Amino acid sequence: MKRALCLFVVVSLAFCGDETELIVIGTMHSDGPQFTTDHLHRILTELKPDVILFERDASMLTEDNWFPAIEKPELEERAVTRLRDHHSFELRPYDLDGRRQFKIDHEFKQNNKALGEAIDGLYQSGKLSAINVLKVDTIAAITRALLELGKEPAYVFNAPSSSALVLLRKETLYEHYTEIIASTPELAPFAEHWERVKTFWVKRNKAMVANIAAHTETYAGKRLVVLSGFSHKYFLMDGLRHHQGFKLVEYWDVIGLPQPSNTTQP
Repeated sequence: MKRALCLFVVVSLAFCGDETELIVIGTMHSDGPQFTTDHLHRILTELKPDVILFERDASMLTEDNWFPAIEKPELEERAVTRLRDHHSFELRPYDLDGRRQFKIDHEFKQNNKALGEAIDGLYQSGKLSAINVLKVDTIAAITRALLELGKEPAYVFNAPSSSALVLLRKETLYEHYTEIIASTPELAPFAEHWERVKTFWVKRNKAMVANIAAHTETYAGKRLVVLSGFSHKYFLMDGLRHHQGFKLVEYWDVIGLPQPSNTTQP
């Protein structure tokens, strides 16, 4: 009996040691006042991931799962490239397949710019209704708060309260723009585009969650770090909580938070 019990304990400890760990880090795509390539590189160095899941689809990486050579890589790519100089890991994509080409085919960038300029023109010329002016002002206020948040350290804009602000902006933006377009004849040409934007956002986040969950099965027992634009983090975390087979943790649960510097003179 004692022998069987000991065997159970040993097996249990071995199983716990092989737990799959998933860490989602919201990032900025360019250096800011308190979050830079150096900051992300230090975080990744301390985490020592076995696998890094990157916010790209398979077509945006090379055949051997690395970054193609480009003139100006974004913050995350620079940090990950530096990590490879001293730490071994695997890099895998998790974004919706074909998302880049879909946006190009439907001219997302051009249409978003044109819609924003059209709404701003009507706002500035006083041609929006009073309620729509209030909606534009509300979106602008939330957006300014998010931009300020982006100037903070990673542990601040990765906090649950920050994710709640991201959710508020997305819900407010999609709802208010839909109502503004529907009630403003001059914006009618943008109605189809805006519906496509909303549908694609939901589809993309669901695909990313499914792809991340699939990677945790492939790399069972490993530590996987997901790098995503911080506007996606709420939606990824919310979706991943419905999956099993891995432990979902924040990066500071593993490496701790930076300690404030002691400026007191002896």
